[in-house]
Amino acid sequence: MSNTQTHHCLNCARSEKDVPLVNLTFAGQPHWICTQCLPTLIHKPYLLANKLAGAENFPVTPED
Repeated sequence: MSNTQTHHCLNCARSEKDVPLVNLTFAGQPHWICTQCLPTLIHKPYLLANKLAGAENFPVTPED
């Protein structure tokens, strides 16, 4: 049995058919993010608060 599920970027919702996706795990849950949105996850993860449960608890750095 093959897995036919198509993965989508948690931020922009583009599919793996359109852009490369990186798999990540947060709070025990698998997620996918595209390489264009990855800097947001790295530098401003709180901007994903409505898209990644728990991201609202990430600290905001002074330069933000």
